[in-house]
Amino acid sequence: MDVPLDLDRDELLTLTEAAHRLRVNPATVYRWAMSNRLACWRRGGRLVTTRAAVDALLVPVRPVAFRQEQRAQQVRDRWTEERLREAGLL
Repeated sequence: MDVPLDLDRDELLTLTEAAHRLRVNPATVYRWAMSNRLACWRRGGRLVTTRAAVDALLVPVRPVAFRQEQRAQQVRDRWTEERLREAGLL
């Protein structure tokens, strides 16, 4: 994941701090770092990353129940539209 690096402005985080911020196990963050999913480098013998790189991994996720309800509503809307067309009202 390419995140522009600006060491003058970006706050550096250790992988443990990044894991805490992402609410995942530190081993998960380490794997992401080793697979280049999370930009990082060694500094003083520790792997560090930037807050911006960590924030880039934060993606809003809608609950499954919300998505299921959204699909059900779409089906109801299609059904209603078909009935209105059949009745000549659309």
